[in-house]
Amino acid sequence: MDALGTILAWLVPIAIIVGTILAFSAEKDRKRRRSEAEYQRDLENARGSLLGAGMSPFQKILTKNENVAAIESLKDEEQGVTRTGSKSDDKDRTQDK
Repeated sequence: MDALGTILAWLVPIAIIVGTILAFSAEKDRKRRRSEAEYQRDLENARGSLLGAGMSPFQKILTKNENVAAIESLKDEEQGVTRTGSKSDDKDRTQDK
């Protein structure tokens, strides 16, 4: 009986570790194959979790940076900062008469 107890004492933790590895692997494969709609659904479901709480501000920062860059680009075009001095910049010379 002593050998059986030792075998079970080693077998149970090994089975738990193997099961955990398989579960993480299956979740990774599921996330890799999901569509954009599934990603958005998972993101909405994760809003209450710690991971969702951590990703939400990060996503807001990325979106804010993209919006700021787009606004700055439009302002630059309005001010003529993006002009290169080439023929394509001069509206009078490039428009058909």
